[in-house]
Amino acid sequence: MNRRGTAVLAVLVVLAAGALAGTIALLSARVAADSAEATALRTQSRLTLRSGVLAVAAEAALQRESVLAGGDFAFDPPAELFREGNVAGVFRVAGGGLTPLDARLDVNTATPEMLALLPGIDAALAAEIAGVLPVESLAGLLAAEGVTPTLLYGSESDDPTEAMPDVPLAALLTVGSVDPHLAIGVGDIDTATERIRLDLEPDEQMREKIAELYSDEVAEFVIAMLRQLPGTRNSRSEFLGVLNQTGMDLRDGGAWMDGACFSATPGAGRVDINRASFEVLAALPGVGEERAAAIVDARGGLAAADLADPLWPYKEGLVDEEAMIGSIDRFTTRSVRWVLRLEAGTLLDDDRGVGIDSLADARRARAGDREDAGRLRDRVAMDLLVDFSGPTPVVVPLGDVTIADEVAQLGRLLGTAPEQDPADSKEPDEPDDTDAPAEDPASPTRGETPAPGEAMDGDESGSEGP
Repeated sequence: MNRRGTAVLAVLVVLAAGALAGTIALLSARVAADSAEATALRTQSRLTLRSGVLAVAAEAALQRESVLAGGDFAFDPPAELFREGNVAGVFRVAGGGLTPLDARLDVNTATPEMLALLPGIDAALAAEIAGVLPVESLAGLLAAEGVTPTLLYGSESDDPTEAMPDVPLAALLTVGSVDPHLAIGVGDIDTATERIRLDLEPDEQMREKIAELYSDEVAEFVIAMLRQLPGTRNSRSEFLGVLNQTGMDLRDGGAWMDGACFSATPGAGRVDINRASFEVLAALPGVGEERAAAIVDARGGLAAADLADPLWPYKEGLVDEEAMIGSIDRFTTRSVRWVLRLEAGTLLDDDRGVGIDSLADARRARAGDREDAGRLRDRVAMDLLVDFSGPTPVVVPLGDVTIADEVAQLGRLLGTAPEQDPADSKEPDEPDDTDAPAEDPASPTRGETPAPGEAMDGDESGSEGP
């Protein structure tokens, strides 16, 4: 009987071990299948995203002249790249749409006085920021004492005690603003016409170019003026002032500001006054809060042709001659750098039948997991810079930001963990002083919130993000 019992027990052990091994094998196979499916779907999403990047580049090429003329860059997917049953592969613009970077203040060219006029910055902090300039990205401003991630990027904290900026500095500042030596198209000048360099010695070639853009009479007058006043060819402000002194109506100066340039390098530090926020406009020389508010109110009622003229605030009576001449070096009426966040993935069409198209769909259905309408599955995302300043538009990937929102949320959650009060740390044999007055526990400390949209390291990224 003992031998029979031992044999039966041995058989049961072998059967149990075999069943366990089989279960482990099945689970391993399922995990491997799920992993392979997830990898394949994510690869498919990345290929869809690459198609979206190509679509952005193609659309930018079509819109180049319109953008150089002061128009908006428009890219409005979603675009359905493929469909399998009720599942479609799509790419689309995520977040707040397309952002014109040239509507922000270039921190590398701004003076401390201009920085001090921005919300959240005083003269002392402006001096600290000036001390770390130039920077390659806005993240470099964190090296300045007093610039915190919350001040720079804002936060989504629900803590009412946390001091929050009215507008994050990252929404007001940029780096590397540029205004190419290509005309916007003011008056009779054609858009994208190469501007005439008036900083060179006047010669017959310059006279011919001026005559081609304007007239022979104007060319003779300008050449004679440049030869008599060689020291007035350093900036648009100085040249506009000289033209004003000769008796020219300043209202006619827009074509000169559009057709001429005064250096070999493109203009830097100019702000698109047609798209800049009130806070940015108020920080520009000669503008201030009252004029900034007037510019914001007036630009919505003007035609595109009127808004193309960089002197339109003067023509509309919003600034006087002195302010217009003093601020013209900071004014432009177009944005040639645009940033957008492109995302790609698969979209479930709930209007097409059962709504279960794969094993993963079936598992989600059994678990009662119904996806939100419009939510992408296997989502990937990337920030892109579209630059129109060159002969052809260039699309620059700024970084993979697929999990940027999750990282930001994790940072906020980690930031809510309270630190241990040193007073609570006691040795095991330390007597408890029950007569001592109770102290308030240490206040929770908030962690640093990652920058919204900060580029994550990825295989397609070479920079930090916008």
